[in-house]
Amino acid sequence: MLIVDRIEAPLAVCEGDGGQVEIPLSELPETVREGDVLIRTEEGYQVDAEEPSRRRKKISALFQSLLES
Repeated sequence: MLIVDRIEAPLAVCEGDGGQVEIPLSELPETVREGDVLIRTEEGYQVDAEEPSRRRKKISALFQSLLES
């Protein structure tokens, strides 16, 4: 899983478990934007539309547990 940190044409600078990765925009969907989560498939990179929502819910739950402590 990679998260698009910023777009510096002609590259998307992404963060992942292995550190920073630069991917040519030509290899990504035209709709890619900062904050998108990318997954690698046999066809290339795809935007995982559901992962940001899952991550927000997890962060919200962690925040709420801190407030309740």
